[in-house]
Amino acid sequence: GLYGHGVTLDKLKDFHRRRLQVLVEAGPDLLAFETIPNKLEAQ
Repeated sequence: GLYGHGVTLDKLKDFHRRRLQVLVEAGPDLLAFETIPNKLEAQ
């Protein structure tokens, strides 16, 4: 999807990094990622 003007790769990384840290700290056996609809976010 389109996230609007001003959304950069660094902002997306920061957004997802915080969420992934919580998941990793919970000690899952597996992490799976669903379809990412935006090329910038997939980077």
